[in-house]
Amino acid sequence: MAKSIVKRIAKFNKDRHPELVKLKFKALTESPFRFFRGTCHLFYEDLPDKSFISSSPKTWICGDLHLENFGSFKGDNGLAYFDMNDFDEALLAPCLVDVTRLVTSIFLSSGTDKINRAACAKLAKIFLQSYIKHLTAGHIRFIEKETATGIVREFLDTVTTRKKRDMLAKRIDFSHKKPRIKADDDKAWDTDEATKKTVRKAVETWAKHNSLHPEFYKVLDVANRTIGTGSLGVERHLVLVHGRDHKNPYLLDLKEALPPSGFEFIKAKQPKWKNDAERIISIEKRVQSAAPAHLHDIKIGKKWFVQKDLQPFEDKIDFMALGNKRQEFDELVCDMGAIVAWNNLRCGGRQDSAIADDMIKFGHKLPKLEKEILDYTYNYALTTIKYWKEYNRDFKGE
Repeated sequence: MAKSIVKRIAKFNKDRHPELVKLKFKALTESPFRFFRGTCHLFYEDLPDKSFISSSPKTWICGDLHLENFGSFKGDNGLAYFDMNDFDEALLAPCLVDVTRLVTSIFLSSGTDKINRAACAKLAKIFLQSYIKHLTAGHIRFIEKETATGIVREFLDTVTTRKKRDMLAKRIDFSHKKPRIKADDDKAWDTDEATKKTVRKAVETWAKHNSLHPEFYKVLDVANRTIGTGSLGVERHLVLVHGRDHKNPYLLDLKEALPPSGFEFIKAKQPKWKNDAERIISIEKRVQSAAPAHLHDIKIGKKWFVQKDLQPFEDKIDFMALGNKRQEFDELVCDMGAIVAWNNLRCGGRQDSAIADDMIKFGHKLPKLEKEILDYTYNYALTTIKYWKEYNRDFKGE
């Protein structure tokens, strides 16, 4: 007899922080879309062993691609970019894993248990046609601020013009002798002194051996961080460091790195990474057009973490907030199709990923697979809604 959805989800999350997992379990009841975001492992568990997905060329993928896993950020070169922004689930896999997961999220984008198949299929076709167009062109580019339009232009403008001091004022209390992180019991909350000491020692020790300017990473304060859906339950910290001078401190995000959900379900042979933080960072650097600032792996106790520049929540796509802005939807998914294609091409030939020529050839075959992709993703969206309803019944019955 098949396991219930609640049991499948509980098994996957059994080793995570119990109090934070309770928050995750509650968050999953919100909508089919959020349920889909928070249960990436179900998508991999349900992937057919042999299909048009598994036979597509292997490349380095985000692994958890959906409409809200895109956003803007400042790269390590100081420029603003709009790109995929979460690589916790990244691995070597058939390229259509990312494509079908994103298209499934389009069918779930209403946030309700009702799917307007015709409208969503139209949006999905815009994404697929953009992906095919840029894949077959074979040119690797990125979205530039000067040519960006709509929502993406707004995101890039925000990153470019944002004043760091204004951003810090929302999160930092400067009224004390030493700046402190504001604990708002929402996305940041205070932690015990033992944890602060452990994190401080780890960051400053890392900086001493790996940075040309270790004084930049002198730790002023540490707080726990609660954000997202899929990652709820993993250890995560906000770290306030000295920065270039004491009047302009810097916020870092440290997130525990765990094995990817698709590891045991994807047949591609994976490299032997030293740890999962190295996996995440290595793939992110080869896939993105530019890496976020301060991207490093760091060990705290027995766990490995990904350290990067704090990305404000408002720099991430909130698809639900876009309402019925159809033209902006169309432009956005068109840009997403281009980004996915460019990222596939960018990492071509790296550690057994398909070379660009093979990806281009596959792109020319993709129009014949359009109906199969749309049918599979629509049906999996219906499956997700069924899972969500079953989960809600069991969750509320506890």
